[in-house]
Amino acid sequence: MNTSYNINQPPPTTVGSVAYDFNPNLNASGYSSSYYAPYQGWGTINWNNPIGIDNWDALEVSVKHPMSRDFNFTLAYTWPHNLDNGGGFQNPYNLHSAYGNSSLDTPQVFTFSGIFSEPW
Repeated sequence: MNTSYNINQPPPTTVGSVAYDFNPNLNASGYSSSYYAPYQGWGTINWNNPIGIDNWDALEVSVKHPMSRDFNFTLAYTWPHNLDNGGGFQNPYNLHSAYGNSSLDTPQVFTFSGIFSEPW
């Protein structure tokens, strides 16, 4: 899964023995994020990389039953769960922190079908 993230985001820092995921000076007025960025003087630098993770697991149950010689029905139920990190990265220094429920996750799927054959 191809993903994109900003490699010019200011890195985590420690101020007074307290670790932050961001630089607290960025919340004060008069400081620019480009001053603390790894590539100073540049704005956002998007990096495309095939490091995305996508997992899909499911419980699938189906029942097929002939009602008569000319009629069959099928019931199917799927209880899936899709996890990925393709929704965007808040912290490019910890890419696995974005791993969670996928936007493509469909919680439950129920299907019913019937087949009727004409007797002639």
